Amino acid sequence: MRGSGPIVLAVYLLVLVALVTVRAVPIRSRVVQRLRALFPSWRFFEELGEVPVLQVRHGAGTDALGPWTVAVPPVPRRPWALLANADANLALAAGSLLQHLAADLSELPDDGAGIAELVSYQLTDHLAAYQLARLAPAARRYQFRVIALTPGAAPPTDDRDDDELVRSPVTEVVRG
Repeated sequence: MRGSGPIVLAVYLLVLVALVTVRAVPIRSRVVQRLRALFPSWRFFEELGEVPVLQVRHGAGTDALGPWTVAVPPVPRRPWALLANADANLALAAGSLLQHLAADLSELPDDGAGIAELVSYQLTDHLAAYQLARLAPAARRYQFRVIALTPGAAPPTDDRDDDELVRSPVTEVVRG
């Protein structure tokens, strides 16, 4: 058994290299899709670049919808956030959800069929409705979109769709 340390270390490094180079296989089960919120994503630095941002616009009645606003704005850092930081946790969860939606959209066919059946799309719709209830409780109709934004850039408030990943239809608010 003497001298087996370098062999074990070499095998360990080979296994690590093999695991790093293996491509992830997407799992299509709806149960697993709902449970993935419990498991962290370890793809920290896989891609650098644009991040998905959720925007929402709303209207009170039959009038036109207003300008686009960021649904989950960045949370300022505060000293007491070390103890309780629900807003930052929500922002992190929303960012993770939008990353999952962007990944799911990239796997769909080019015609966009089946977007509404994606669990990540449905959760994004619920997130937009939840944030709208917080931002504008009097709203009766809303629409959301997810755009790809370079970090640090100001999100557009107009209706251009240059960097748009997905746009929902106009939806009536259901209160209950």
